[in-house]
Amino acid sequence: MTSSSTWTIVGVPLIASSLERKNEREKVWDKGYYVVKNSNLYCFETKNSKTPHLEFPLYGSILREEPDNEEKKYVFYIVPSEIKDRGNSRLLLNAKSKIHLDRWLKVLKKESKRKPYTSVFGSPLSYGQSLRTDEGSYGLLPLILKETIAFLVSHEEILQKEALFDEENFNMDRVNELAELGSSGKSLESTFNSEKNPFCVSGLLLKYLKDLPEPILTYDLFFDFKRALTCPYKYKSSLVLRSVINRLPPINYEVIKYLTQFFLALSSNSAQNKMNVSSIARVFGQTVLARESGDIFKNSEDFYLQCEILTLLLDKFSVIFSEDIMSKMEPYRKEISSQFFVKAICDYTGQTEKQLSFVKGDIIMVLTTEKSGWWAGRLNEKIGIFPSSYTKVYSPKNREVTTLALGDLIPNEISIGEIRKMNVQLIEDLKTFKQKSGFLARNALENLLEKLIDQLKMLKLQVAMEAKKKMELEKLLQRKKIINIFYLIFSKLAAYPHN
Repeated sequence: MTSSSTWTIVGVPLIASSLERKNEREKVWDKGYYVVKNSNLYCFETKNSKTPHLEFPLYGSILREEPDNEEKKYVFYIVPSEIKDRGNSRLLLNAKSKIHLDRWLKVLKKESKRKPYTSVFGSPLSYGQSLRTDEGSYGLLPLILKETIAFLVSHEEILQKEALFDEENFNMDRVNELAELGSSGKSLESTFNSEKNPFCVSGLLLKYLKDLPEPILTYDLFFDFKRALTCPYKYKSSLVLRSVINRLPPINYEVIKYLTQFFLALSSNSAQNKMNVSSIARVFGQTVLARESGDIFKNSEDFYLQCEILTLLLDKFSVIFSEDIMSKMEPYRKEISSQFFVKAICDYTGQTEKQLSFVKGDIIMVLTTEKSGWWAGRLNEKIGIFPSSYTKVYSPKNREVTTLALGDLIPNEISIGEIRKMNVQLIEDLKTFKQKSGFLARNALENLLEKLIDQLKMLKLQVAMEAKKKMELEKLLQRKKIINIFYLIFSKLAAYPHN
């Protein structure tokens, strides 16, 4: 545990808020403002303080909740990884509430298992994020990304060069030298201005993007973007795409917006540089949109999606990134929301009548998204706003009938009428099975069993759906239990040799 004399850590805080710390010597609780960055915990006297008076390494540290503390209610402590630093170096902290405590412990436990990043290359966007804009304030763009693109765009003769991103034109030794200089997050603006080979700057940009641990549009949202791109109504695609892009983390949103502006500059000089949408997708596609599995058999499909999304981003830039487009989305909310649900990762109690209250595991249908983080949604027939940070995207690709939980259900996938028809048919099949099981030939019996098994799978969905519509869960589960008993009996009958 050390004191920090200068505040030069690159990256955005993973979590930052006021906490109370136990002063073991004076036996009092001191207030402070705590920030987690790059596997380190920093303590400031106030939120507006420029320099932290305490730096605590989190990697390898021990974290424990202390529920039986007599003085404070939401206490946890952190012990350094090095045995020599333990003892008096223990940090005893108190949060504001149970939710506040859980959020801190979640971040701290994750950071305690990760070694600090040492280079912006190969690290998440947040690590390379610049600490300043031209006005000297915090910005949302990694400095290395901002400066490479700014240099290329400011020199039109460079943008017009053919094969600007062809690796054969890169001097990789020089590119690696530049990467080493920029690895700590410091400015390379003066270095670029004196650079004799502009291909090395374009090579550095490409290296940074390719070294990112995940694409800019994130792995989590891949299938959401895929559905947006395959929207049957092409004139609505840009609005559907906008709704998904608004769900990106703020830094990813700013990066894709900045990159798209750069792609527009490239394509406007396509007559000279031969960089059309297909060429841009071939160079940058994997860094923008990709699936986590890396399935080589899906490469051609993914390239098509990359071309599609870049085409939409370039053609509909003003629509997708407009700040006042929400009113224009009103006619399409139903269509958009049908593809977008979130799952609560912790409990939340609404502070006003307009806010939704929910518990961990609840599924919320999202109606609108806002960059402020307060989204509008529907839960149990109630519409209200809720903090998106308490939820995570709930993607349909993770749902399967055989493992469907009642609390994880997406409503309106099957109608009540269809459920009733299925019930009637199932009852008739059971009667037929009972009547014929004594004399059916073995193959006919097996065919009927196969049909019954398929309907039993559908029954699982029926039970979940009816429970979601507030029907009597106990009666449904009893019905399911009876069916399962029948299933075991009939399975044994099917295995019995018939003459």
